Amino acid sequence: MIVKIHEGYLVEYKPPPPPPPQTPGPRKADKKRWFVLYLRDTCPYLRYYKHPPRTSKDRPLFDYPLTNQSRVEQYGDGTENRFLFILDQTNQFILQAESRDQMLNWMSNIRIQITPEVGHHFRFTILTRTDLPRRSHTILSMGIEAN
Repeated sequence: MIVKIHEGYLVEYKPPPPPPPQTPGPRKADKKRWFVLYLRDTCPYLRYYKHPPRTSKDRPLFDYPLTNQSRVEQYGDGTENRFLFILDQTNQFILQAESRDQMLNWMSNIRIQITPEVGHHFRFTILTRTDLPRRSHTILSMGIEAN
């Protein structure tokens, strides 16, 4: 089941390249996209579209789960309503909202989804080759279990 948490337009900001000696080239254009923060079976995800989807058949340009590496923080001095959203080690966005209130709203909604709830604890289980006869290596799994 999919539950929308927050959605709206954000501008994906591309910082200018460092000054020479790096190869000069045009700066990538900032792109206005329709972002959706949602839950899919209790797991938070971020997706974006070129425009707001009109039907369920509209496919997102990007759809990615938030992980324990995900975090969000203000980007710059705060006057341009930008924030850094790190999904994991390789995926991050600098996003710009139309107003400071919108920026803070996005950041708050994201933080709520990536912060473990009070009263939850982590349970670690180590599965060995005897637990999974078709596997030849040890697997470490982590789950969240409510008290």
